Amino acid sequence: MLLHQDIIQLRELFYTQSDTFLKKFAPTFDLFFNNYDTLTTIEQEQYLNALHLLCIHEFKENYETNQLFQLINHFIRQDGKLEADEKNIHYIWYGLLEARQTNCIKVWTYYNPDYQINLWTNFDSSLVNLLHLKIKEAANNDLAKIIKLQNEFYHDYYLKHRDVSFNENVKQFLVNKKLMLAFRIEEMIQEIKKSFYQAQRELQKFTSNQVIIREINEETLRCGKVTYWFLNKELNLRQHIKSVSNRLRYLILRAYGGIYLDWDVLPSFNKKMLASYLLNLKDNDRSRLILKREILMLLNNQDLLDYRSQRTVKMLTLISKSYLQIFLKHHQPTSPWITSKSYIERILTEIIDHFGFDNLIVPLGDYIISNGYHIMFGGPNDFYNDKFLIAKKNSVFLNRLILTIQEIDKYIEQKTYDLLSYNNQTLSSFYHDLLLQGSNSNYLNFINYRFDYLIPDIKSATSHTGSKIISFAFANLFVNWLKKINENMPNEFIPQIIEKKIRLQVYKKFFRYNSLIYDNINDNQMLIGNLNWPDNSNNNLYHHLARQEYV
Repeated sequence: MLLHQDIIQLRELFYTQSDTFLKKFAPTFDLFFNNYDTLTTIEQEQYLNALHLLCIHEFKENYETNQLFQLINHFIRQDGKLEADEKNIHYIWYGLLEARQTNCIKVWTYYNPDYQINLWTNFDSSLVNLLHLKIKEAANNDLAKIIKLQNEFYHDYYLKHRDVSFNENVKQFLVNKKLMLAFRIEEMIQEIKKSFYQAQRELQKFTSNQVIIREINEETLRCGKVTYWFLNKELNLRQHIKSVSNRLRYLILRAYGGIYLDWDVLPSFNKKMLASYLLNLKDNDRSRLILKREILMLLNNQDLLDYRSQRTVKMLTLISKSYLQIFLKHHQPTSPWITSKSYIERILTEIIDHFGFDNLIVPLGDYIISNGYHIMFGGPNDFYNDKFLIAKKNSVFLNRLILTIQEIDKYIEQKTYDLLSYNNQTLSSFYHDLLLQGSNSNYLNFINYRFDYLIPDIKSATSHTGSKIISFAFANLFVNWLKKINENMPNEFIPQIIEKKIRLQVYKKFFRYNSLIYDNINDNQMLIGNLNWPDNSNNNLYHHLARQEYV
């Protein structure tokens, strides 16, 4: 809650530093300044968040140095620290948990022993990927046949046998269709369970904190029946694991707070450590020149190398000098910078030898989310990337996001785009609508609901539950806040504040975790798999590592 002296400071800066645009909102914020002590904490946050973002629009490129903005930022940050019970790292996985997944999890576990590792799964729904694969094989990848088989499973197995587990329905379906033998299905279920408990034991060696296997269900997700119904619909109708995972990460973070990571996400190396080493090179000028030009630019400029090569260079600083020659040999024909490989090889190996394994990564520490939405996103490329999310419990943004997804679910169901009744008549109506609305990209994302995950070029999940819906929910939430605090707000302002340029500014400042993550590293799993990891189970390495508060 804000104190009286806080309000005095805010009011003074609002009137001394505001220009014509911001002063249009003076009557609204006068109500806030004069009645702050009668408002709830959430209502106070709404005013602060609205004023926060209005400052960006008001002060344009100079907003970060503006005193009013800085003061609001200070108040918002006070409530943005992850509490002790929010220090969680969450992973979601259905199916067999293999070394290629646990190797990446191992990195985060080792360097962040003050965070609890949560492996989320549902052992009763572990065959979702198998069912999807077997249906496609049985239909010989024919779209119409795939949809009919999916509908058959949904209607005749899931809806008719709600008291039976997903896996049991899958077993009966596959056996009845003569697609798989029952004993082999049972073996797979047990293998999946075993893989999780084995991963739990392995990961526990690298942290003094807990590694917990969490069962996904309505109670643990702390969600309503409607939300859980649509989650199960994704599993049983489309077997769309990406959509299921998207929904789960939002629900889990809302309930528990902390950090969600895709399994193929790795942390950044300690850039400050690298920079300090380069500054203190005791070698000739030519070495320093080559290192600055070749190494630093390769690490930070995506235009110099293709993304795969770039991330491999980054990975080498994380791993071991023994793999450097493999990389250099592989890329020598195509990478001009290899001409200076002797210098690069020497400096990379010296960095690892000099600083040691423990100092290569900066731990998460006491993370502070510096925005009033209580959520941050991370990723190397995408505007909004949900491979890495940090959020506090009960984030107002996540509430809006989950509600938005639910509204889209209902719309798809209402318009029968889920094709639960699939025959020539419904197809005729379906394609008639498609022809009429073909130019509407949002409409296409909904009408393609059943083809997503079946045709590579159709990715409606991005718009339905992924990165695009994140962007939409953000704009929607902000506009609703502004309307709520100022019913007479000028209409012409709405398009201005949510235009892409303004949203990009807000995103870069508030939502981006810039110093993190290299993903999609499947080609480089061998680099991690052979690490000789120190055993961290009997000591708390956390107190000995360099600390950094990320903003």
